[in-house]
Amino acid sequence: PYAYVAARRAIAAHVERIGLDADVDFGPPGLYRLAHRVDPGLSVQIVTTSDDPDAITRLAHSAASQPHPSWQLTIATTNPALHTAPLPDPRITILAGHPDPISALHHAAQHGTAQQLLLMPTPATGLTPDWLTRLLGYAHQPGIAAAAPIILAPDGRIQHAGIALPDGIPLWLNYGQPAAAGQPVVYNVSAVSGVLATSRATFQRLGGLRPEYGELALIDLCLRAGRDGDRVVIVPDARMRVDAQPVNDLPAVRRLREAWAKEFDSDPYYNPGYRTDRGSFEEG
Repeated sequence: PYAYVAARRAIAAHVERIGLDADVDFGPPGLYRLAHRVDPGLSVQIVTTSDDPDAITRLAHSAASQPHPSWQLTIATTNPALHTAPLPDPRITILAGHPDPISALHHAAQHGTAQQLLLMPTPATGLTPDWLTRLLGYAHQPGIAAAAPIILAPDGRIQHAGIALPDGIPLWLNYGQPAAAGQPVVYNVSAVSGVLATSRATFQRLGGLRPEYGELALIDLCLRAGRDGDRVVIVPDARMRVDAQPVNDLPAVRRLREAWAKEFDSDPYYNPGYRTDRGSFEEG
């Protein structure tokens, strides 16, 4: 057992040597967890679209429960009642929405000056006590364009845990599997969906979201970042829940494949020997 303890000290010494501001904690047996120290003044704008007052209230409470204080919440909605409803927190802004939710999300993200963006096509609520800090800890690192949590469906199964693109077709990793099936450490993926944390500078450099990809617009944003040499990561100990079910938008899938298939005849983070009809990391 002494080696397990000594390894943590060795990693901590390396982290200090390279100037990374983070604590090294124990993870699952044999693994370790880097917890980045995030400046409390690092501003983040949480952006979502919704016409559901209950979903918005849950997201607002989830953000307010976070130890990171410098957040704002921007909601684009087509529900006129929400524009006159009293707001529970002055950090919340309600904007007129757009019939197309991705267009609404894109324009809402332009409304603000926060250094970081947390994009949610539909509201998600946090399940872990420091989900926002964990995501910011990676999203503001140089060379990382986007970070995302593992997102669970209401029944507790995995809905979003990263995207692979074998043959240019998006494959939802671990979709429908029990929450415990999520990978135990931070890992690289080609893209994420559901929730995406990125810097405002990266969002603007990439030109924002492309509405023609519908709910796959976050995936397209990640692929453009990867083409520029940046990484996209899943932070599995940041967990959230979303009530909305994913939409099987076949025209958007076709457009995404036409745009990216030449660059993704195989996925660099998904073994070509694995099945491509499901992202279960099983041999095909």
